[in-house]
Parts: sequence; C-alpha cells; structure tokens
Amino acid sequence: MSPLAPRRPFTQPTVSLTPDAAVSRRRFGGLVLGGATGLALMLTGCGSDQKASGTGGAGGAGRPVVVASTEVYGEVARKVAGDLAEVTVIIPAAQDPHSYESSAKDKLAVAKADIVLVNGGGYDAFLSDLAKGSGKEDAVLDAAALATLPDPHPGEPNEHIWYSPAAMATVAQAVEKALAKKDPGHAADYARGRQAFEASLAKLTQRVATLKKSASGKFALMTEPVPGHLFAALGLKDATDPRLLAAVEEDADIPPLVLSETRAQLQKKSVALLADNPQTASPQTKQLADAAKAAGVPVVSLSETMPAGQDYISWMSSNLDSVEKALSHAG
Repeated sequence: MSPLAPRRPFTQPTVSLTPDAAVSRRRFGGLVLGGATGLALMLTGCGSDQKASGTGGAGGAGRPVVVASTEVYGEVARKVAGDLAEVTVIIPAAQDPHSYESSAKDKLAVAKADIVLVNGGGYDAFLSDLAKGSGKEDAVLDAAALATLPDPHPGEPNEHIWYSPAAMATVAQAVEKALAKKDPGHAADYARGRQAFEASLAKLTQRVATLKKSASGKFALMTEPVPGHLFAALGLKDATDPRLLAAVEEDADIPPLVLSETRAQLQKKSVALLADNPQTASPQTKQLADAAKAAGVPVVSLSETMPAGQDYISWMSSNLDSVEKALSHAG
C-alpha cells in the first residue's frame, strides 16, 4: 500500500489457507512508535528478531553486515550468507511496515551496514533515506529496481515484490554479488548459498508453471493488490476495479458504485476467486468477502507479511496450495 497513506489496524500475521475458512479479524492496533515507551517497544522487537536470526552486533568477527527492511529480505540474505554475515531486520514481523517509524538505533545500524536491502517502490523509503543520510547510497540493493515486474494497472506500480518468486531469485543473485565483493574470501560459500536458495525457488516456479495451465485466462478479484505479481505469473486476469484498489491504498472508503459493481461480479460468479488480505480488513472488504462466500466464490486469504513459524518457501507454497484449491472449487 502507499507509504504516504495512513493504514488501518494491522493484525498479527495469520493465514487462512482454505477458500471457505473464516478470515481472522483479530486486530492488534496499528503501531506508530513514538516517545520513550514506543522506542522501548521497538528496540525490544528488533532485539528479538536479531536473536532469532542468529545475528549479533554490527561487524562481529569481521563479517559483512546486512541490514534488511523486512523479515522476507532478511531471510534472503541469511539463505545466501549462512553464518558468514550478520543480518539485522529493522521492522519486527508483527509490525505494519507502513506505520513503522525509524529510530536512532536504526540509523546506527545503517551507518555500520555493508549492504542495505530494501523492497523499494516506496514501500520502505525510510530505510533508503537513512542510507542516503549515512552516505551509504552505494550499499542499497533495491528489490523493485532489480526486478522490473509488469503491473496490470498502468500508473499504479505494485510494490509487493516478494510475491514474485522469480524476483526473489534476482534479489538473491544481487546479494551474493554484493557479499562476494565485500568478502571475496568466501565468494564460493555465498555462491553455494545462493544456488541452494534458488533451487528451492525453482520448485516454487515449477509449481507456478504447472498451476498456470489451469489458472491462465481466469479472472480474479483482490481487496488489495498484495498477491498481484503472483497472480500475473499464474496468468490470472485481474478483474478488480482500479478505483477499488486506489481507495484501499489510500485508506479511503470504496465508492458506493464501485462496491456495488464488485458485489455484482461476485454474485454473477464472473470471477474464479476473491483474494483477501486478512491483516488489513475493513467493514467494506468484509462485505465483499461475505458476498463472495454467499455466491459460492472461494475466498483466498493472502497476507502481506510472512506468518510466524514459516519461511519464505513454505509461506509461498501454502499460498499456492490455497489458490490451487480455490481454482479447483471454481472449476
């Protein structure tokens, strides 16, 4: 969603992976961290992430230091580098990236980084700004710039790059190259890490190619453009009114006429499925999910952030399972 727009409350990442499963609406309140209390909470979140990732302070044992905006990109760096690099993830997993406010600790981390890994496309602009302010522009790897992906709605770039396994392979290649330049003595190790990760991504890509045989040409609706790149790879045609997506992106109400026309699409079963992001549910998106269920159109829950207890491969595999089941139900 647009980084300049306010966001609805963001819930803990939970995924309902069956089309007819109830969508979790448990909310956590959007966290906008400020003041001493907010800073303490944020530092706790960041510290927990580093511990879970097996990383320590910047520059320990002379290892390259990678700072990533989100857990997905932190995982890419860890898959390539293994224990040979220190990886710090800035935004805690349960935090809405759009409401995150950077801290002095983040600025210090970036100042010590050899690689700053961002999604780009405006999604995590604060981290690119910190890199620029620290004179680390050359250290930035921008996923959106590395992997040029088409958008079904011209003029509305979809910044959710991680929903493209092919794009993540491109990011992994860039991470390997940057690590090898910083630490040439372990270049072969970084190459092996990247190759192993790409092998896992290749399995996802093969699943996409297989599923595309039954998905291509079918129409899908989305309450938010989160899975847009995955749907494009599957050959699904986006039947969502751009005005609906624009309203959700701007955290505004969906125009009544657009809402009515979208409900009519569902009632006529002119689409194979409705993709819903349960983390940013609103009364209007719930109306659409309810209309889909009433019409017998499968609702697929596809979250924006990686659920706890999953890695990127298992998460995307689960998403593909859910889409496949929905398409099978839709015939």
